[in-house]
Amino acid sequence: MLGHWVDSLEFFIQKSDSESFKFFGRAISYLVPNLEKFNWRSAPVYGTTIDGAEILAGSASMLGWVLVLISATVLIFRRRDFV
Repeated sequence: MLGHWVDSLEFFIQKSDSESFKFFGRAISYLVPNLEKFNWRSAPVYGTTIDGAEILAGSASMLGWVLVLISATVLIFRRRDFV
């Protein structure tokens, strides 16, 4: 749910006067992937098309997150002995 809320968080960061909220909000927005890039549910309802550039940008973003998470997993479990 948090991944779909990142766009709204950016809106609240811009409207906020609190520097601590802006700091923590920006930290969360950098640490959580923006899953709204893949939210194309309304496109068929409204008859809109999805640009190839939007699909490519979303796919590249998620590929980057997959690589980061797999790398973190390898670093964490590299020295574990499971046998």
